[in-house]
Amino acid sequence: MVIPMNLHNNWATDTYLFGVDYENNLTISLAIERFEKQKLSTEGFTVTIDGTEERVAIQEHSNPLNADKLDKKLFCGLDSVVKTGSLVIWDYVNYLVSSKPQSNLVYFTSKIYECNTTLRWQSPSGLIYEYPCVANKSALVKLDEIETKGITLLQGQLYLIISNDVITNLIDVDNRFYVGNQVYEIVGINSVNPIGIIELTASLNTKNPDDNDTYKICNYQPISIELIDGNSLLLLKDGTKTLGYNIKMGTEVITNPGFTITWTSSDNTVVSINNGVITGLNVGSANITVSLELMDNIYITDLITITVKNTIVDNYTITISGNYEIPYNGSEIYTATVMNNGNIVTKNVTFSVLNRDSTATDKCSIISSTGTQCTIKNNKSGYAMIKAVMVDDVSIIQTFNIWLKGVI
Repeated sequence: MVIPMNLHNNWATDTYLFGVDYENNLTISLAIERFEKQKLSTEGFTVTIDGTEERVAIQEHSNPLNADKLDKKLFCGLDSVVKTGSLVIWDYVNYLVSSKPQSNLVYFTSKIYECNTTLRWQSPSGLIYEYPCVANKSALVKLDEIETKGITLLQGQLYLIISNDVITNLIDVDNRFYVGNQVYEIVGINSVNPIGIIELTASLNTKNPDDNDTYKICNYQPISIELIDGNSLLLLKDGTKTLGYNIKMGTEVITNPGFTITWTSSDNTVVSINNGVITGLNVGSANITVSLELMDNIYITDLITITVKNTIVDNYTITISGNYEIPYNGSEIYTATVMNNGNIVTKNVTFSVLNRDSTATDKCSIISSTGTQCTIKNNKSGYAMIKAVMVDDVSIIQTFNIWLKGVI
């Protein structure tokens, strides 16, 4: 059965125009054929919608947010993934679908606004979120199912539109964001109408010392990545080792932050790297770089030089870590780490406490000890040192100076 379909003289029209008696009656099949041809015309473009490539038609239309600017109307096939809040990338420019896609049995049509800024913020775990955003000095007011009107906001205020998902839904009043080079504070949120986008009202705010002008992130806590094996390492030919790293936000180590980590070798013929595991292939040296992707195309890195040899002579060292000061009548824990050619090895040490001239002391005492840690108590004020001697080789010694604080 052929279903007649009334279309406006311009085939690209909205649902509300259907059912009106226009002169060019079309069947659905002819209308679809016409739409497919239109997508191949000068109004047809290949875009990416939420990561999916599609062929669509795009037309200009008036912008209720800015009377001096023409925005776009998007026409997609009925199999499109488009929805309210979808991100459309067209000619390397981001657009946001700001209205509910309307269907007329031939295509979906919806309004899209060009994103003119990006909102960035840092999660408690340190991750950086980036969302394309529409920023204007006018806010949209819905008059009916079809018409919207732009209302000018107060001086210093902006109307922001971003997509609504599990991340952006956590945005709250008082959150602060960069828009351009200025900082704004969220003073109003509408995440209900229309579903799929969040409408934010923001007021101009002052910058804080933690606001980062380079990354455009408010209250930014620096992220760093550090290889735990130091700056250099010896490796036997055909030997393997797993490199470890710590990620810090400020001075605190954070676990499972969710950053993307990649590894590279400056010479894969000398040292190969696979998910943090290095293999010595040939005698020589190569730099291994670990990279943390902070934001799109912005990386934080650390580097270690790996030297591959046919044979390696033992070279043991001890490092003692802990607080320099021990409070009066208090105690502190100290840790001895044994390394061989820069590699941490499992070796025990013997601890002792002495005056700094290596004579016996009664200023402090060891109240507990294992092969790698000891707890030292402050008996009276003065200066002393901790001595660690490797059990397997008593010629390997390290000392650590401490200050035993007095009552005041």
